[in-house]
Amino acid sequence: MRYLLSTLFLIFLISCSSNTGDETGMEAQKSLTVDFMHADYSEVLSKAKQENKPMLVDVYATWCGPCKRLDKIVFSDDEAGKFINSQFISLKVDGEKGEGPELLKKFNIPGYPTILLVNQNGEEIDRLVGFDGNKEEWMQTLKDYLEGKNTLQDYLSRLETEGDDVNLNYELAEKYVYREEEGKALKYYQRVVELDPADEMGFQNDSRYQIATLQMRINDNPEPLREFIKNSSNDDYVERAYLSLARYFRDQRNTPQLIATYEDAIAHFPKNASMMNSYSWDIFRLKLEEYYNRGIEVAQKAVELEPDAAAIWDTLGQLQFEAGNVSEAIKAMQKAADLEPDTQSFKDNLEIYKKSQMKT
Repeated sequence: MRYLLSTLFLIFLISCSSNTGDETGMEAQKSLTVDFMHADYSEVLSKAKQENKPMLVDVYATWCGPCKRLDKIVFSDDEAGKFINSQFISLKVDGEKGEGPELLKKFNIPGYPTILLVNQNGEEIDRLVGFDGNKEEWMQTLKDYLEGKNTLQDYLSRLETEGDDVNLNYELAEKYVYREEEGKALKYYQRVVELDPADEMGFQNDSRYQIATLQMRINDNPEPLREFIKNSSNDDYVERAYLSLARYFRDQRNTPQLIATYEDAIAHFPKNASMMNSYSWDIFRLKLEEYYNRGIEVAQKAVELEPDAAAIWDTLGQLQFEAGNVSEAIKAMQKAADLEPDTQSFKDNLEIYKKSQMKT
């Protein structure tokens, strides 16, 4: 079972703002059928012990598009909500506020959304990372984990007698990727490549990409990923490799290499609006003032390619505002708000921009 992120180590870059509310205390989020609690982790764990249920912990970010889809498709669904409420004590945690960063570190959470299943002793049963929109598949995975099927411990137990099973080694590699246990993940991806050199199982592209990415991270050396980009003929994985390489240079605070990587990427993918949006968003969020004009230019090209993408209009609006182009910022943010009228952050930004214009 896999949930593909833009890249497995990428905390989503594009601005897909989602206002999920800031309620506090033991109150459920009213728009959802799942009875999420907004309280301290320890308080909810205590409640789980009292009711003899495991915890379901939704670690999200307000800007995360897949988090918003998970809320809408699963957590607002009556049948799904009824099942989750009957089986779990649920907690919703903003990964960037309060005790969220502490939980990110405690559980090695790679991105949003990450759904942790935790037993009454505070031990992780397993996790679901990302969301591809398939409610039935997501719910089946949840039910399997609840029964101890396809969890990390289940796979490790099976490995004792099925050590040459390609699929099992691949699934173990992914389990460790989702836990950011890089050395263990690398070991199992390399085993997949060794066991299936003819790629009969179809895991070679992903495994080789993951090996290059993991080697870059473990050895602090981007060359394996650059070689992967040079030698791979699979555009999907080349795109993911560019994004991983960009994140590496962003984490290194290496602005020249970050810009060079994105420029290479959009030259390679001249019609990829998502890549352009990632580029422009990084310029905005890193406050790279000397590149604001380039970021605006790239975002404008992106909205030409995908005029109905509210997230890209949001990026363009925020960049325009930072660059001092208030009128253009209002136009772009108004477009984002028109496309997604339920996204509160767009409306909030629009109000800020209009007030700023009135003061000048």
